[in-house]
Amino acid sequence: MRARVGLVFIAFLSLVPVRAACQSLLILPFENRTGDPQLEWVGDAMPELLAEMLSSPGRYVITREEWVNAAEPTGLPSSTHFSRATMVKLGEELDADQLVLGEFEGKHGIIWVAAKILNFRNLSLSPAVTASGPVDELVAVGTTLAWQLARQMDSAFEPSGEEFARRQEAIPLAAVEHLARSSRSASAIEQVKLLREALRAAPRYLPAVFQLALTMFQQKDLSVAVGGFSKIPAEDRRYAEANFYLGLSYLGLNEPAKAQAAFLTAVQRAPVAPVFNNLAVAAARLADGKKAGE
Repeated sequence: MRARVGLVFIAFLSLVPVRAACQSLLILPFENRTGDPQLEWVGDAMPELLAEMLSSPGRYVITREEWVNAAEPTGLPSSTHFSRATMVKLGEELDADQLVLGEFEGKHGIIWVAAKILNFRNLSLSPAVTASGPVDELVAVGTTLAWQLARQMDSAFEPSGEEFARRQEAIPLAAVEHLARSSRSASAIEQVKLLREALRAAPRYLPAVFQLALTMFQQKDLSVAVGGFSKIPAEDRRYAEANFYLGLSYLGLNEPAKAQAAFLTAVQRAPVAPVFNNLAVAAARLADGKKAGE
């Protein structure tokens, strides 16, 4: 069932105030140096893999939705072909503390990935860390790279590479690939198809759950969007954003009480103007509904 969103205030959900007490990390798509356009998806997959592994209570990893929304008004491209200057500009726009710069090469089914950390506070660039392996073991390659980056970012980081790998959720490569390919598709129909393929491979893969819900929200299929946003757990880095869009979806479905509850949840982690504004809209609609029922 499709529903109309109606007059809902939608704006970029910046979590900058929430990030004040922790480090913020921006990971942009890795540059494809293979010369093979069929491997472009690897450049989009690496940031998502690293983001899931490097996110922690003390480190906020800026979401793809955030940097894409920040890039559009400034005319920056939301693609894998970023210049170094473009990356730095985007990091400054998002008030990031650190930026991961990455690239990859490949030949005969083997992938080599490399990354450096740009620290905006002292404008220092870390030594490169690298990892390699078969393309069909990209998740393991990403895990090795994430462990090395974590050690660079935190001198007190203790887990061994083996222990760090054991702590990570097992993710089928098919889910990672389909999610990455969906981010490059200009067709909403194709995006939905790819995201559903990702969830067939891994039904609880939260990045795909959230992205499918967001795509359905953008297509005004609000009932489906509600189901997706509701699945994002409190410990996930997208929780505030999911509840923000959950509230907008409920407003579009003319369910102000549920919208108010979602915005109240979001505002606890993201006390920013878009959340407060829509919370006020939900409260006003709820009050009008009660008056009409009297």
